[in-house]
Amino acid sequence: TGQRHHRTQLQRKAIIPTTFYKSSTMASGVRVIAFGDGRLNPLGGPTRTALHEDLLLAEKDPSVKAVVLVGKGSNFSAGADISEFGKQVDALTLTDLIEYLDALFDKPLVAAIEGVALGGGLELALA
Repeated sequence: TGQRHHRTQLQRKAIIPTTFYKSSTMASGVRVIAFGDGRLNPLGGPTRTALHEDLLLAEKDPSVKAVVLVGKGSNFSAGADISEFGKQVDALTLTDLIEYLDALFDKPLVAAIEGVALGGGLELALA
């Protein structure tokens, strides 16, 4: 049972992603936003909220000329965070984020896609 318990702990750690989020503006005026867990980079509530807040700041900042979205690791984004399915999440929905980008975000937005870009991840890339 000791080995079984140890294996369960390892599996649990592998399932629970740690979210990475970093943004910086280069001297050229390009703001680079990197996000994700380094594997499939799901667009969970905290990531959607951070993206929205960061994009609002970029939109208001005259030194930011364009924004590049990058998924951490070898994939862009597999889309929705399935761990949130069936749960009440206090965050901006992915649909609302995409609609904001389509209707209101006026600066050039580029998705640097490598690897997977599925579902909501592809929608984000196309916005």
